[in-house]
Parts: sequence; C-alpha cells; structure tokens
Amino acid sequence: MESSQEAIRFALIEDEYYTREDMKMHISRLRPNWILTGEAEDIEGTANILKANKTDILFADILLCDGKSTDIFAKSKCKLPIVFITENQDYQKLTTEFNTIDFCLKPINNAILARGIERFENNKLKK
Repeated sequence: MESSQEAIRFALIEDEYYTREDMKMHISRLRPNWILTGEAEDIEGTANILKANKTDILFADILLCDGKSTDIFAKSKCKLPIVFITENQDYQKLTTEFNTIDFCLKPINNAILARGIERFENNKLKK
C-alpha cells in the first residue's frame, strides 16, 4: 500500500543493463505511480542525477563499472534515502554513513525490494 498521494521520484544507479531493467519492472509493479527520474551506470551519471536534485529515493548498486557509488555519495554529501542493491554482502559495511533504507542482494527479490520501499514510505510519513 502506498502511503502518499504525491508521486515519488526515483532514480536507478546500476551498471548492468538487464539488472536495471529488472529493477524498473519490479518497482513499477510495486508502485505504478512512481516516476523514474534518472538512470546511471557510472560515477559521472550518478553525479548528474545528484546534481539534478529531482529524486526522492535512490536504488543503487555499489560497484559500478568505474568505481563505487558510495564514493560519489560521500563526495557529494548525499542525504537522499538509498536502497542499496549489490551482489556482495561484504559491501554492506560501506553503506553505514548514508541514509540507507535497505540493503538488497542480487538477484532482485521482490519481497526484499518491497520491504525497502515500505521502509522509505514509513520514514517519509514520520517526517
């Protein structure tokens, strides 16, 4: 159940095309009225998404083709809520300094992704 009438804007940061498409499919099924505002597969694209400031929540892989998304989040002092999605559970320790909503392992599990979305919505309601 969605907690707000306003459309939530989200961005996907993932260097693997098919995983990014899979994430879009899962999110659109879970929250059909959410709006995709950006996609990035590398550090530069991630920086552009952050600069545009048109996103309410990020879904981000940690290891991109040219570095770690956590490096650009730290450099830009990113305060956005983030659902981290990665293949390596060891990367979870890299997410503690951010507004981490959830940590999902690949392959994408719909129930875990839904949990992250619900956590975001519950946090948004508290504000």
